[in-house]
Amino acid sequence: MLRKPVDKIRISKRLIRLGDQIYPLANISRIQTHKVVPRLTYTRITVELAAILTALAMMNGAGSASGLLRGLVTIAVVGTLMIRAAYVLSVLIHRVGTRQRYALLLEAAGAQYTALSGVDQQEIDRIREEIANAIEDPPIGERVLHVAGDVVFGDKIGRDKFGQYGAGNSINR
Repeated sequence: MLRKPVDKIRISKRLIRLGDQIYPLANISRIQTHKVVPRLTYTRITVELAAILTALAMMNGAGSASGLLRGLVTIAVVGTLMIRAAYVLSVLIHRVGTRQRYALLLEAAGAQYTALSGVDQQEIDRIREEIANAIEDPPIGERVLHVAGDVVFGDKIGRDKFGQYGAGNSINR
């Protein structure tokens, strides 16, 4: 899915328009901002790489292979470990090259929606406060909120889908 940038948000007396999504202000029960936390954290990447290197070192020092079956098992295990190591390293490279993202969640009628996400936490917080102020004191006419920075609509950015999971209410991708 292509990133669809946000240029403006329209807030009227009863509705908020975020791109092609329209939410009744009266139905919004909660607004939250969260830091998007990747599933593979730096700690987990480090532990996995250490475990893979340890397993490879143990297999290397296990002695010579005696028999065809042991040789095939060794090749299969080493191949699997190398594939996992390549994946973990690619995730690490991707993580180092990307900036921290923040998400704005709207809860309407019991369901949570990741409405916006971006790299500028102050902009996401500003939008949250504007929506909260509109719920508390709806504007008389339509108000247009101009959005600056790298803020996009929806819960998908590239191939990553963001969602709120777990007891800690963290946003994962």
